[in-house]
Amino acid sequence: MLCLQVAIYCLWGFIDQLGRERGIDAVDIGWAFGLGVLGGLPGAALPSLLGARVRRGTMISLGSLLVLLSIILLAGSTDTAGQLSTALFIMNFGWVLALTYYMAMITHNDPHGNLTPLISIVQSGSAALAPAIVAVALPWTGHQAIFVISGIVVLTGSCLTYLSSPPAQQRKA
Repeated sequence: MLCLQVAIYCLWGFIDQLGRERGIDAVDIGWAFGLGVLGGLPGAALPSLLGARVRRGTMISLGSLLVLLSIILLAGSTDTAGQLSTALFIMNFGWVLALTYYMAMITHNDPHGNLTPLISIVQSGSAALAPAIVAVALPWTGHQAIFVISGIVVLTGSCLTYLSSPPAQQRKA
């Protein structure tokens, strides 16, 4: 979950700057951002509909791949507000989808709730850590650092989660 959060917050901190540099008006960036956030709704609805009928690791990987797709879109083809909104919609859909199954995995593997208080620390910490990591890398790599760091981190988190989950536990929600 930490890797997913770091990947997302690497992007969140720089969406406005990336949009402005591609010639998108500030009002249109806000519009695209607002519509893109709506992607979280179907991202949350899908786990509600599917529940335990699918493997958690598979759904985390699917959500992570959607986040990766949005990273690729943001890195290359977001020259209009509509394209930016589409990329953000996909990102939020994947983020909430994977995050929901991460939460299910945590609660399943922590029946006494010992790790649950750490969730807020992971989320807050990644919100502070991710933009700092990118800011350190920007002078040497330019904006490519945003996309490279996000992509590597989201893939690493997905792979580690999938590989560390026994098949029997992946099915349970």
